[in-house]
Amino acid sequence: MTLASIYAAWDKPDNARAVYREMEGRSARDYIQPAALTAAAAAAGEMERAIGFAQQAVDDRDPLFVMMARSWPEYDRVRTDARFLEIVGRLDLPGWNTSATDTV
Repeated sequence: MTLASIYAAWDKPDNARAVYREMEGRSARDYIQPAALTAAAAAAGEMERAIGFAQQAVDDRDPLFVMMARSWPEYDRVRTDARFLEIVGRLDLPGWNTSATDTV
């Protein structure tokens, strides 16, 4: 997840996609938290998949998602998406503001 985000920040989208694809492939046989897949998919530019993983994280009650959704830098790309903000907003987290620029 972090490696995909680093590649995206370095403007190496092919590398970010390769890392994400590896994670997605591994998730077919090993458990990878949806919170981690959310960040990797966003880094790879796969926003539809990122939103789907975010919803899965909420549905599965992935505990990592709450921390990452609020402040983790790897989530910066997905925090600009209104659908993501709505998903996190439904969690009713203390101090959460649905504005992408006003998150805690």
